[in-house]
Amino acid sequence: MCGISGIIDFNKRNRIQDLRNMNSSLRHRGPDDDGEWFSKTAYIGHRRLKILDLTSKSKQPMNLNDRFILTYNGEIYNYKELKKDLLSKYEFKSSGDTEVLLKLLHNYKENALEKIKGMFSFALWDEKKQELLAARDPFGIKPFYYYKDKNFFYFASEIKAFFAAGIKIKPNYKKIHEFLRWGVLDYDDSTWFENIYSLKPGHYIKLNKTKFLIKRYYYLPKKVIGKKEFDFDSAKKEFNKLIAESVKKHCRSDRSIGVHLSGGVDSSVISAVTSKVTGNNINNYTFGFKSKKFDERKFAEKVSKNLKIKNFNSVLNPSEVEQYMSRVLLSHDEPFTSIRILAQYKLYETFSNDSTVIFDASGGDEIGAGYQYYQWPWFLDLLQNKENGAFNRFKKLIKNNSDKNRTNSIYGSIVNHEQPGTTTADGTPYLNIANYSSDFLSKFKNNSLDFFRPFKSHLKNDQYIDLMHVKLPRCLRYVDRSSMAFGNEARLPLLDTSIVEFAFCSSNDAKIDEKDFRKFMKYGSKKYFSKNFFLSNKRNVADPQKAWLKNDLKDLLLETIKSRSFKERGIFNYKHCLKYYDSFINSDLSVNSFGVFQLLVVESWFRNLIDIN
Repeated sequence: MCGISGIIDFNKRNRIQDLRNMNSSLRHRGPDDDGEWFSKTAYIGHRRLKILDLTSKSKQPMNLNDRFILTYNGEIYNYKELKKDLLSKYEFKSSGDTEVLLKLLHNYKENALEKIKGMFSFALWDEKKQELLAARDPFGIKPFYYYKDKNFFYFASEIKAFFAAGIKIKPNYKKIHEFLRWGVLDYDDSTWFENIYSLKPGHYIKLNKTKFLIKRYYYLPKKVIGKKEFDFDSAKKEFNKLIAESVKKHCRSDRSIGVHLSGGVDSSVISAVTSKVTGNNINNYTFGFKSKKFDERKFAEKVSKNLKIKNFNSVLNPSEVEQYMSRVLLSHDEPFTSIRILAQYKLYETFSNDSTVIFDASGGDEIGAGYQYYQWPWFLDLLQNKENGAFNRFKKLIKNNSDKNRTNSIYGSIVNHEQPGTTTADGTPYLNIANYSSDFLSKFKNNSLDFFRPFKSHLKNDQYIDLMHVKLPRCLRYVDRSSMAFGNEARLPLLDTSIVEFAFCSSNDAKIDEKDFRKFMKYGSKKYFSKNFFLSNKRNVADPQKAWLKNDLKDLLLETIKSRSFKERGIFNYKHCLKYYDSFINSDLSVNSFGVFQLLVVESWFRNLIDIN
C-alpha cells in the first residue's frame, strides 16, 4: 500500500518540482521509501509502504525495458498464482506483487485487469507510445483522483497532492448541495473541488495526446444476473468456503496483521476466520466511548474472549472532537458523516506501530443485507414474487421492532428505498433543508437523485446502490485515509470479488427474514465460535453523537452557528439553524443528530480547507 502521483504534460514543460511537491504531500501513505521517474512528457512519483518484499527490489516507480513505468498502490492477493503463469515469458528479480503487476500489464495490457484479485490503483506510462493506462479496483477500495486540462493530466492517491502542485482550490458547490439536500458523499466521480475527479471503481483510463478514454472493465450485474441462486443452506456453506479462501490470501504479508473489531457480525467473522488462518497470531483493536450506553468495547471484548485473542482499545472524548475534526478533515480532504470517523482515526493513531496490516470488515452490511432499512425492499420482493404469507411475514417483522422504533423504522425504510441515502441505517430520516439558504438551494435542481437499478429484485437493487454509490464508497474513503494517515494498510476480505458476486447470487431468504440480517454470514461462520455464542444484529445506537451535540459540544455548535463566517457563507439559513439547534437540544435522544452534524462538518471543512488558502 502506497501513495502514487504523476503529471503528464504534452507541452513538455519542466514539472519536476511540482511532482516532488505532490510526492511529499503523500509521505504519510508511504513512510518507508520514495521514488520518482521523469522524461520530457511524464513525471511519475511514488511513496512506498513496505508490505510485500521489504527489499529495494520492489522499489517504485518500477521500470521495464526503459519504456514501461509503473506506479502502483494496493495489493494483488493472487500475485503468486499470476506469477506462475508468467514464468515462461519473464524473469523476476523481486518476490513482491509490483513486478508481477508490471509484467502482467506488459503481457495482457488492459485485459490483465480481469485476472487480478486485489485492491489497487495504478498508472502505467508507455514512454514509446506516449500513452498512460490507469485503473482502479472493482469496488474502489484504493483511491485514484485526477485533474485534466487540454494538454496536461495530473493524478494522485489523495486530493491534497493537486494543491501541493499549485492547482487552485475551488469549492464544488453542487457537491455541497447534494450532501446537504440528499445526504450523499462519494456517490459519483465528482468531488468537493471543482475539476478534480475520482476514477469510478472498476474503470480504467487511456490517455495520449489526442485521446482521453474512460472505460468500465468490471460490472457486477453482468457477473451475476442469470446465475442460479443459493438458498439459505447452500449459501451458508459457500460463504464458509469463500471467506476462508479470501482471508488466507489477504494474510499474504511480510508485516504483522491485526483486525479492527466492533463486536458486530462482520468484524467478528473476520476476526474469527483470521484467527483460525493465522493460528491466533493476531490482535484486535476497538474504539469506544466512556458512556456504556454507546460503547462497543464490551461487545468486542466478548468476541475476543471467545476467540482467545488479545483486544486493545482507544477512547474518544468529547473534549477531543474539535481537535480531531480539523485533523481528520485535513487528512480526508472531504467531509464525513459521523463522530465515529474521529474515533476510527484515533484508533489508527493510537496503535499505528502495533500491526502494519489491518483487516477491516467494510462491505458486510451491503453484501449481507445488514441494514435495518432493507426490510421494505425485502417485503416488496415477497409481494413481487407472489409468495404465500407475505403479509403475515411482514406483520412478524413489524412485531419484532420495538414500539418506539416501529413507525420510524418502517417509514424510513420506505423513504430510503425511494431515495437512497436519506435515512440512517435503522431507517430514521434525517434531512432538514430549511437549514439552508433558499438562494443557495435555488441554484441547483432539487430533483431527487436517480440511481440505476439493474436487478429485478428490490432488495438487490438497494444493496447494489449502497455498495456502489451511497454507503460503501464513503466508508472506503474513511478507511483508506484514516489508515494511511499513519502508514497502516487496511485490507477488506469481504470485498473479494468472489464473495460479492456470491452474495448477489444468494436468495433474499439467505440474507434476511422477519428478525435476522446477514443470515449466511452469521450462521455460516458459527463453527468458529463456541457452541452457545451468538452474533447479534446491527446495533442502531453505536455512538454518543446525539448526546454530545446536545450537551458536551453545545458551545462548539453555538460558536459555529453564530460565527461571522457561517452567517456569510451563503449556504445556511442562520436564523433557522439557531431555532433548529435549540429544538434539537430540547428533544429526546430519539431525534436524529445528522442534520446538526452537517452544519458543523461543512463549516469546519470550509475553515480548514478553503478559507485558509
